[in-house]
Amino acid sequence: MLGNYFAAARHHLHGWLPAQGQKQQMADYDALRQQVEADAGDFTAWSKLLAAVEEGATAYPERVAPMFESFLAKFPLCFGYWCKYADLQRRLGEAGSVDGAEAQEKAATIYDRALEAVPLSVELWKAYTAHVKAATAGQSSDKLRAAYRRATGRVGYDAAAAGLWDAFME
Repeated sequence: MLGNYFAAARHHLHGWLPAQGQKQQMADYDALRQQVEADAGDFTAWSKLLAAVEEGATAYPERVAPMFESFLAKFPLCFGYWCKYADLQRRLGEAGSVDGAEAQEKAATIYDRALEAVPLSVELWKAYTAHVKAATAGQSSDKLRAAYRRATGRVGYDAAAAGLWDAFME
């Protein structure tokens, strides 16, 4: 247990040595995956596994979709993980790990699915509209306006939606 703690601290403070880091990352991923396979209801193990997937996403982009899809099938109301998943897909496209246009399309699809699963999450709608704003930068504002209308139509009466309305009015 303390070995994992110290390994994580070394990584956080000093970074990984490339060869050693990939081996350690693979071992951590495998151990966490086995832990999740042993108890699929262990939210803490899932959180650690998804953090490892996110950390190693550039080196192992093929892990992202299967792990997030499995987690979200089990815990579909965790809107923060939907946001992480969509953002990670976008970042993989920006980093060149996957095709950029395909990554943007996947991120949009993930947000659509997320909004079906958790339609009353103001934070999810904020993340979605921020995604649309970034994806349509420099283009006609019709898509962005439609996204804000959709969002405010769904959660506009929520007191936490003030920031959403402020962004819509800009």
